[in-house]
Amino acid sequence: MQLRTLSDLVFRIREISSGRPDLLSVDNQGRRESLSTADFLRGIHSVTLALEAQGVCQGDRVAILSENRPEWHIVDFACQLLGAPSVPIDPSLSGEQVGFILRNSASRWVFFSGIEQRDLLLSLASTLTSPPECVAFESEAAVEGGVSITRLMGEGAPRLGEIPIERFRGRPKEFDPASLVYNVDVGAKRGLVDPSPRLLTHRDLVGQIADRDVSFTASPSDLLVSSLSLAQTLPRSLDLLCFYRGVPIHYAHENLQSILLRERPTHLIAAAEWYQEIYQSVSYQMQKERPWRRRVYRWAMEIGQRHAAASEAGFVGPWVALRRRLADDLIYQRVRQMFGGRIRYVITADKLLAEEVKRFFDVVGLPIFLCAEDSRGLSETTA
Repeated sequence: MQLRTLSDLVFRIREISSGRPDLLSVDNQGRRESLSTADFLRGIHSVTLALEAQGVCQGDRVAILSENRPEWHIVDFACQLLGAPSVPIDPSLSGEQVGFILRNSASRWVFFSGIEQRDLLLSLASTLTSPPECVAFESEAAVEGGVSITRLMGEGAPRLGEIPIERFRGRPKEFDPASLVYNVDVGAKRGLVDPSPRLLTHRDLVGQIADRDVSFTASPSDLLVSSLSLAQTLPRSLDLLCFYRGVPIHYAHENLQSILLRERPTHLIAAAEWYQEIYQSVSYQMQKERPWRRRVYRWAMEIGQRHAAASEAGFVGPWVALRRRLADDLIYQRVRQMFGGRIRYVITADKLLAEEVKRFFDVVGLPIFLCAEDSRGLSETTA
């Protein structure tokens, strides 16, 4: 199926992931929760019908203030079917930043996750000229007089049989706006929101799927573990690629190391700081080992760098190749097992990744793909 808009992707999901019991999953308060393809699509359909009945029209902005979770994509895809651009907001932003985005985007609706986000929105109400309709992902967090996404789905459910989801197919066009994305300068002292948001069209985001499809091979037998906010363009585009290829996604908010061992993913996207922690942890553990093991570790790192240099030069001699295989048996495999043992792609969006960390992962057979965003919110990939 050729994609022209993100709304087309909904029908692609139905085609390639039909019958899947765990299209999306997340760890919630120590429990693993999963969502089937059927329930995911039913949720999208129900929310689309409910929002349409509530008067959400093409061009209306709908904000999503939430950590990564299945409901994030349910709302986003409902917006895409309606032609209403979504406005992703990272829940780690300050109240001042969130308030600016809601005012600047003129969002008519805001979907939020829990009590913390609800309290933030209530504190911002007096600063907004026209406060948006608020919908909670967690029922207990719904504002007084407000609704939860469960209730919203319930409002749309009675019309599922009479109005097929195909009715919304083709409503937005490829050059129509799909999302309004705000850049946050986290390096600034207080963190500043770019007053000039990037308006990404359906063509922009569908193009990201095509770009990632070239860089990262993926199939339904793979698994992506994601720990970067969907308010960022890179993790969102990787999710879209996974949907296109039928790859399940698991969201990790904490305890990433234990989640990797349990889930055994093939693709991982995480912050540069986390890779730095793994590098430092391995180095620290080696310092506590016996002297002969420390020598073996240093030898393995040296051999790995020699092998990498020889590969770049275009010729790897048999002696270097043999020693590299031995180093892999002794050291590299142990590091890869920390990622579950199946990992093929290790990804980050942080340009500040230390060179020594990148070199370490290259040596152990886990080259980090650095995907740096350009000024339009799109990105390029390097290993």
